[in-house]
Amino acid sequence: MLAQSVTQALANGPLSETELKLSSESSHRGFGDLLKEWLKGALARGDVFVHLPAKGSKVKRFGVTPDVGGLLKTVFAALRKVLATPTGKRVRKAQLLEAMSAELDTALPSGSESKATERERFLVKLCAFALETKTEGLLSIREFRAHLPFDKQHFDRVALELMRDELVTMHHHDFPESLSDPERAELVLDTRGNHFVGIALRRAP
Repeated sequence: MLAQSVTQALANGPLSETELKLSSESSHRGFGDLLKEWLKGALARGDVFVHLPAKGSKVKRFGVTPDVGGLLKTVFAALRKVLATPTGKRVRKAQLLEAMSAELDTALPSGSESKATERERFLVKLCAFALETKTEGLLSIREFRAHLPFDKQHFDRVALELMRDELVTMHHHDFPESLSDPERAELVLDTRGNHFVGIALRRAP
């Protein structure tokens, strides 16, 4: 029951141990006292992952998926050094995103892609697609599907996870009943029956 309580609390994004304790205690008296020991085991099992502190804070957080930003912290630091060189300054953003996407495609054998890496691939492809279409607004989910080698179920799951973790935003169709079955199938469907037609990277606050 404690595991279920924590998973539900983290459904909307990473939380600190204090926030998790308050949430667990509110759902069931006594859960808060058990949380610290449970977290040790959950971290060892890979049920939860440590996340970097929120901006302006020094308190670590926990999430149900790996912290991609934390995992790639040293990679991003090295990338910034390269981009600060005279040659690096001439690299266009679209070139960089395409190179990163190609590296992800070749670095992992088919079928071995981890959840963290598939999220990275999705975000990199979305960045490249936004640059290609030259828009900072919502992008067509129907058109974007063609840029990823994911089947519908895979694509929808990753998109919904990224929206839940506030990395992307999606806009639902106001009247999906007006669409044909094939047209609806091209949209992202959540468990509440919402059909999402547009997607965009969420801007940092």
